[in-house]
Amino acid sequence: VSSKLVANQPATLQVGGRATIPLTATAISGNLTVTNETSSWAIFVGPDAVAYPTSSTLNFVKGDVKANGLTVSLSDSGALSATYMSSTGNTTHLVLDVTGYFEAAP
Repeated sequence: VSSKLVANQPATLQVGGRATIPLTATAISGNLTVTNETSSWAIFVGPDAVAYPTSSTLNFVKGDVKANGLTVSLSDSGALSATYMSSTGNTTHLVLDVTGYFEAAP
């Protein structure tokens, strides 16, 4: 995702098939960082787009550059989705550093 996330509008990112991650990857591990947020709250990351998730991957307060390790499943197409859980109009940047991936057993 090359632009800011807008509150409650899921953004989808194709992970499988990019760089060294095969299209057959079923999940990734990595580090998620939030920065330049306009309000406190949380980020949800998962395989499917969810506008109003009931759980979070990373919680933070405004003005804090915060990171969290994660392992998350990818969708059948190799994508993941991120949602900024906040009040309407708020925005944030995310940085996702992928450190590894998982594939189904042969």
